[in-house]
Amino acid sequence: MRIGAQQSATSYIILTALIALMTLFLKGPLIPFDQVNILLLFLLPVLLGAALWGIGPGLYAAVMGVLSFDFFFVPPFQSLSVGDLRYISSFVIFLIVAVLTAGLSSGLKQQLEIAQQNERITSILYTLSRKITIMDQLDQTLQSIVQKISETIGYRVTIYLPDEKGKLKNAVSSFSVQENEERERLIAEWTYRHGVPVGRGSEMLREMNCFFLPMRTEEQIHGVMSIHYDKFPNTQEHRRLIEAISRLTALAIVRARSREEVEKARLTAESEKLHVILLDSISHELRTPLSTMIGSATVLYENDELFSQKDRLELLKTIRHGAIRMNRIVTNLLGMVKLESGMLKLNQQWCDLEDIIGVSINQLKDGLQDRNLNLTIEDDLPPVFVDELLFEQALTNILSNAMKYSPVGSSIHLDVHQSGGKLNISVSDQGEGVAPGELSHIFDKFYRLKTNAHVPGTGLGLAIVKGIVNAHGANVTAHNNEEKGLTIVLSLSGGLLKNRGQ
Repeated sequence: MRIGAQQSATSYIILTALIALMTLFLKGPLIPFDQVNILLLFLLPVLLGAALWGIGPGLYAAVMGVLSFDFFFVPPFQSLSVGDLRYISSFVIFLIVAVLTAGLSSGLKQQLEIAQQNERITSILYTLSRKITIMDQLDQTLQSIVQKISETIGYRVTIYLPDEKGKLKNAVSSFSVQENEERERLIAEWTYRHGVPVGRGSEMLREMNCFFLPMRTEEQIHGVMSIHYDKFPNTQEHRRLIEAISRLTALAIVRARSREEVEKARLTAESEKLHVILLDSISHELRTPLSTMIGSATVLYENDELFSQKDRLELLKTIRHGAIRMNRIVTNLLGMVKLESGMLKLNQQWCDLEDIIGVSINQLKDGLQDRNLNLTIEDDLPPVFVDELLFEQALTNILSNAMKYSPVGSSIHLDVHQSGGKLNISVSDQGEGVAPGELSHIFDKFYRLKTNAHVPGTGLGLAIVKGIVNAHGANVTAHNNEEKGLTIVLSLSGGLLKNRGQ
């Protein structure tokens, strides 16, 4: 109040001094203005006062202008009496024009202030809405809102949301816990239940230094926003701003929760799909090796004396091959479960890449007997910082994929070389390759090539390769060869490679 009174007094002093200076200037002998022009010039302080300080100072300038004109420029001079009654009508007309001018100028000033307030509110809400848009999680969204509100309007903010039981709890706050937190939570609870603002600037508990506002959309109330004031700005602009922020926050909560529900529904649908595909994979992919193993074991058990040593070895080899295939299928299924659940943990150590390649080839030696495996490994390879077992699984899956989709008697090329600070492991086959429209999907879970539907598999092998490789921070890509077949390239770089000087 004191500041407003000082500003008001200052405006009247300035206008009085301006009218006095104009009077001295116009009274000078070198000023060739007649009385009509002089009277019009006294409208300038009226315009100035109304534009800068409102209609009150404008009317004051009008009255002072008439008095000054009458005292110094209307005979008899230096007297407020009027020798010619026609001046009275001139004074009345001047005052009417001055009042209208002051009103128009003051109205324009108010409209400008309202426009500036609306621009400020729009800017704040636009900035806040953009901030909200990029957030995915509800907690991140609320934290961003609270931080932005505190930065923008300069007050401490708390947002209360109902829990699973409907009890209101402090979801996020821009300041540390206070001693009266439980009291404020109970007030917020009442605000939430009744949907009525409480606190400073409202009809209830107006002496509090807090304002509790329900965050509502047309359908329901989603929580309560509490604003803590050091000094309450009792303006229409502030009330409109916090109401708009409250509505925007309610919409952000609805949007975040809807996104969470959509994501939950997507995960549920994907989980159901996963279960169906897993059951299908188990019933089909495990049945073939199991049938082969049971058949070979039964023949050996019931008719052992009918077979030669060579036949027995062949049947045992069939059983072993089926067991290895089953183990690979189960390993891939377990690997995908770990990837999907986030349970995959890396045990990274410095490893010899040639040892990993050797183990992977050894696991597939039975199937590789019908293919020509060509190895090109660059000398002096650096150690790699990987999980040895998982990396072996990834490389085994890549080689197994090349083996499955290449004809018997064809060649598989495994090339390891360094280039541009990267260590590239590429596996190329001489199969049919992949159709351009399918190439981008071969690392997707359960994806099976339409052009090679007859080839057995679960569609998990390359998906697991990508999951393991990405978990290491490495990269895996695939492209068709110029002539025929497919090449899969696994690239390691950065901290996964050990410099020889280390």
